[in-house]
Amino acid sequence: MQIISTGYSKLDDLLGGGFVKGSTNLIVEWGGPIAERGCLGDLFLLLLLKKRIEKGDIGLIDCYSMNPEQMMNYAKTHNIDLTKAYNEKKVYFFDFSSVEETKRMLGEIDLNRLMASKYVEIVKTLIPKGDVFNVLISLSEYIMRHGTEAIYTHLTQEKERYESAKRTSVYLVEGTYYSRKYIDKLMSLFDSVTILKISMWKKGLNADKEYRRILSVDKSPLHYSKVPVDYKIEGKPAEIRFL
Repeated sequence: MQIISTGYSKLDDLLGGGFVKGSTNLIVEWGGPIAERGCLGDLFLLLLLKKRIEKGDIGLIDCYSMNPEQMMNYAKTHNIDLTKAYNEKKVYFFDFSSVEETKRMLGEIDLNRLMASKYVEIVKTLIPKGDVFNVLISLSEYIMRHGTEAIYTHLTQEKERYESAKRTSVYLVEGTYYSRKYIDKLMSLFDSVTILKISMWKKGLNADKEYRRILSVDKSPLHYSKVPVDYKIEGKPAEIRFL
């Protein structure tokens, strides 16, 4: 069994030296593309990671950014035994759900340099779409951490800054990528997130603690609980899924 470096020293440490050559076939960024400070551009980071891995001849098939339900559905559709694949190091799960966690895993990334390079066209194709579920969960966590006024002010400022540069399809601000549609979605969901936050508080949940129990390389990919909340998303009963 040959171990090959991922190209990121901190990630290598987490994996015990790197990936197993020729055996890795799936990398999952667990939790979806919405980060606690907005969109970090996780799909972009996964793409860079994928390029580094491919250069090392590790045999990677693809990278994905999924929430638990999407991952289970993907595995079922593609006839993947997640537990078996995980134990055989054929599938890896990472938490890129926060700025600090990403820095811990991959180290500092000079996004300004990358934006000025050949990657700019790639980034334009990766404007995060997200989904209502992930937006709600992530923003409720941010609200609990920083308060409603802070997130409202932050989103308002970012929307204004994007509007001032709407001639471009992708706008870089504080290391974060935004599209007009994405910012508008965050703003329109603000009241809904507050409702979800109150629902979580009523149930005695500590979202900051629970949501951070993100799947990592040393935990089973199949053990997570479902916590019902008194809220509906697009007319359907919502569930918060905690690992």
